[in-house]
Amino acid sequence: GGDIPAFYRSRAWDVLSRNTISTSNCGNPSLRLFGFGPVQEDGFGIGYIIKSDGIQFCASSRRRQTRRFLFTLQQSLEALRTLLEATAETTPKPAALPA
Repeated sequence: GGDIPAFYRSRAWDVLSRNTISTSNCGNPSLRLFGFGPVQEDGFGIGYIIKSDGIQFCASSRRRQTRRFLFTLQQSLEALRTLLEATAETTPKPAALPA
């Protein structure tokens, strides 16, 4: 091992590598929930599983407002669903690709 490049010792790297919200998906269909702790002392750990009928989230934090975060996430996802459903009704379907 040689010297560590200056960039990796800089303030810029400290800012770029700080993961306040760390997320991970677990695609195992036999699991009901999946979660893990935050990777930063003041951050969130968000585990999620995508199912055929929805997405399940498990959030954890040491010092943050986890319930508020999940409420805001739910509101945002519901607004996105409403927007996508409204757009799907007015957007023409693309032509089928030739076989």
